[in-house]
Amino acid sequence: MAADTRSAGYDGCTGHVTNPAVVQRAALDKPLPTIFVSIPSYRDPECQYTVLDLFRKSCHPERIFVGICWQVDRTEDKSCFLLDLTEFDQQVRIVDRHYSEARGPCFARALIEKELFRGEDYVLQLDSHYRMIQHWDEELIRQLRCCSSDKPILTTYPSSYTLPEDYVPGGSDSAELNPNTHPVVMCAREFGRPDGFWRTGGKLVHAEQLGDEPAVGLFWAAGFAFSSSAVYKEVPYDGGLEDLFFGEEPAMACRLWTSGWDFFAPTTVIGYHLWTRKHRPVFRELACAEQELRAAASQERVHALLRGDAVDSCETLSLGSQRSLSDYQQFCGVNFSERTLNERALRGGHRASAFVDGDPVAAILKQISGPHTRAETAIEVQKAANAVPFLHAMPSKVSGTIASLMQGSSPESTNFDSATSSDVLQRLELNCGRPDKAQLLRRDDINTFNRQGFVVIDNFLENRVYSSCGDAAAIAPLIVRRGLQDVPLRSAKLGRGNRQWSSSVVRGDEIAWLSAPAMPVSEDGVEWLHGQVAERVCQSSLEQASSAFKLTTGGSSNSKAACSEFDAITKDLMGCYRETTGTSTSTAVPAASSDSSETQVFEVLLEKTSGQKLGISFSSASGEAFCIVEKVSIGLVNEWNSAHPKSAIHPDDLIVEANSVTGGDAIRQEIRRDGVLRLKLQRPNQKEQKEAAANSNVVSDGPFYKDLDVILVQLARLRRELDEVCSLGSKQMQVMVARYPGNGARYARHLDALPEHVAAGNARRLTCLYYANPNWKDSDGGSLRLHLPASAGTTIPGSQPLEGSDSYFLDVEPVLDRLVIFGSAWLEHEVLPTHTDRYTMTAWIY
Repeated sequence: MAADTRSAGYDGCTGHVTNPAVVQRAALDKPLPTIFVSIPSYRDPECQYTVLDLFRKSCHPERIFVGICWQVDRTEDKSCFLLDLTEFDQQVRIVDRHYSEARGPCFARALIEKELFRGEDYVLQLDSHYRMIQHWDEELIRQLRCCSSDKPILTTYPSSYTLPEDYVPGGSDSAELNPNTHPVVMCAREFGRPDGFWRTGGKLVHAEQLGDEPAVGLFWAAGFAFSSSAVYKEVPYDGGLEDLFFGEEPAMACRLWTSGWDFFAPTTVIGYHLWTRKHRPVFRELACAEQELRAAASQERVHALLRGDAVDSCETLSLGSQRSLSDYQQFCGVNFSERTLNERALRGGHRASAFVDGDPVAAILKQISGPHTRAETAIEVQKAANAVPFLHAMPSKVSGTIASLMQGSSPESTNFDSATSSDVLQRLELNCGRPDKAQLLRRDDINTFNRQGFVVIDNFLENRVYSSCGDAAAIAPLIVRRGLQDVPLRSAKLGRGNRQWSSSVVRGDEIAWLSAPAMPVSEDGVEWLHGQVAERVCQSSLEQASSAFKLTTGGSSNSKAACSEFDAITKDLMGCYRETTGTSTSTAVPAASSDSSETQVFEVLLEKTSGQKLGISFSSASGEAFCIVEKVSIGLVNEWNSAHPKSAIHPDDLIVEANSVTGGDAIRQEIRRDGVLRLKLQRPNQKEQKEAAANSNVVSDGPFYKDLDVILVQLARLRRELDEVCSLGSKQMQVMVARYPGNGARYARHLDALPEHVAAGNARRLTCLYYANPNWKDSDGGSLRLHLPASAGTTIPGSQPLEGSDSYFLDVEPVLDRLVIFGSAWLEHEVLPTHTDRYTMTAWIY
């Protein structure tokens, strides 16, 4: 490690110069400490931006040296090399491997360490998709020197950044950094299945709880670790751990700690990580039997290490001799053999009051172990809920209700004792970093959400969306109601996959999954699966409808209005969005086969110039080999279709190649480029299409979408605002219609986010409920009951104490045009018995 400059009159913990003359003299005598940055990159176009950001934001770029293990095909992955980095050629070292020879992150990091490291003073280990704070190099060195250890490592999970939906590599840096400034600490979450390694997660803490010096940590993060370069000599990476992902961090944490190295969490946010993978392939795309065998062998070697066994003759995978493995288990609160985590592990060694989003122990006790199984010293996180099959895959309160039914007791008598395990539960907090972009949300909405955990917005469509239409805006929620009544529904089921059953005592609603509008929502409207574009509802159309559209009042809301004036609002609105586009240059290619019994394969050839609109919406799931056409609109594709009807592109066609490029992510990038575009498409035969439609849970099309667009598009806009205004960083949105048909239909108390999904980081984050029930009365029942911890319930008007518990509840009536938003993983809720038709549209934002 470089000499401590505090002897030269510099206080490394405060950053204050105590003797400028001494510092100046010392600077002449000592070279600038150097930093080696290790980055493995698998076909990642963001890596070039990461490298540029490291140099541009460092205080002393001349001291930075970057080592990259590129795992690419230089022809296929040209998008990874679009930026001009020649200025830093002498400071960027590269080892190239074809991506087909990739063997996972441990192999790549070992290669960088062995072939590219040149004895720099410090080492920083990063992933290939990062952004840093200004003067990150000085801040890391300063904080490292403040650590209370002779061998410290600054390590944590970073904050986040996002990329726009239309991200294309090669342009200016479009990363949007999360405005959150809370430090992040590492906490244990669970033991993963089936590999059996413990998982950790990042938790926000209050900066004042950490103090001025980095706080001692329990765990080590592979994607952000800064230390003296002596760590390379003492604990070198083992390149023999091929195709290992989970297991890297536990292995290195044990090896480092037993070798005398200590972990510390930085007191500030220093880096930003791109957590989504949709912009790049991952090495798992090479999945095959050989890879699985290599991964299994690597996992077994790590398990042997964690058992304290002699691994093999490889010296690079061994424990240290300065501290024992059992001492580390006691220190971090993880029992490797029994696979248990104690409260110290779940809190990362910090106090319960330190966490911004509430005590993680309380949250895990509630969501995984249940309210009656609090263990004071160890929590068996992997234990299944009760002995009822498949209940561990359900919200805990639903599990409890079904268990009580199977044991012969009434769900009404089940003692849920909801939030008594803790007053402070894990809760999502929204930032309001860009209020100028808010249209549907207001600052008061966000403040209310953060204060009480939920927000209720009345007259959402009438006042927030279509207010410019005057009195006629009141028609908008009635349009939604009509559409909801036309959606084909099925009885809701419990369980997962093939193990599903119905229980009207637990939930008595009828549901249908809808296709949600794609992101982003532009001012020109949203193009999505059914081809409906309903961003604008013309004021004149609303005025025409307002005089004719009447919904019959009475105890039941089953009756529908039908009028030609109303249809003026909900008929095809494509005319509102007609745009003039450039002329495409089209070349005829063989037409698609007209034989409906065979899968059709055909080609389309287009020439796209700058500024021209392609006029096609498509999507691809991560790792898929193709893109799915969702929508064809005004643009080059529409012109092609008119000129070549036998090889026209239709929704649900599969794009399997673009300019000979294959793979969903690569096709997506190729399509967005200007120039000649040759597409190869497949169209499933009619039998396959019918079978797919029959097996699909989503109602993908229907005339009712013309009505439902009035709210669906606004929900997509709301999601966009949450991303842009609050930096939510959403991944997807799911939409469901639910009808409670009266006769006491209810939904038992539950959470919307499943525990295993929360632990894996892919859970529902926000629940948005939109109600379309005119003339609702108290006697209709069906209120949404929100269950609140005492800390929130005592401050919320209208909430009442729950008998036999120290928690509270608040009943929210499902009245027309009301929107309720709350954290899916935090707020338990139920639907009380309903005595007439009750319609809800639910949007879950992930």
